[in-house]
Amino acid sequence: MFNSWIYHNIYGPLGYKVDYNYSYASILNSFMGIGKKYSLIHPEMQITNNRDFQNMMLKTFETIEDVSSNFFNNKGQISNIILDMLKKFHIYWNVHRQRG
Repeated sequence: MFNSWIYHNIYGPLGYKVDYNYSYASILNSFMGIGKKYSLIHPEMQITNNRDFQNMMLKTFETIEDVSSNFFNNKGQISNIILDMLKKFHIYWNVHRQRG
């Protein structure tokens, strides 16, 4: 489960394919020895253009607005939406930065 979480939340969003490890020791060892080439965003990763990204962010804010009318019952969902939005922005920014 831990390795699956790492793959889907760290490597997957960066567009990097990695083999599954089956022990905690091998997972930790792979993190300690990660090279610069593997910590960069995959060069063939597809990203949206500026307008599409802006529209996606605006829709996310609309979703937050919709569920925030009942904040206390939806605060977990709101938190997840905000974290997802921050992840998308982080990847989008870094892809553009890395590609000049």
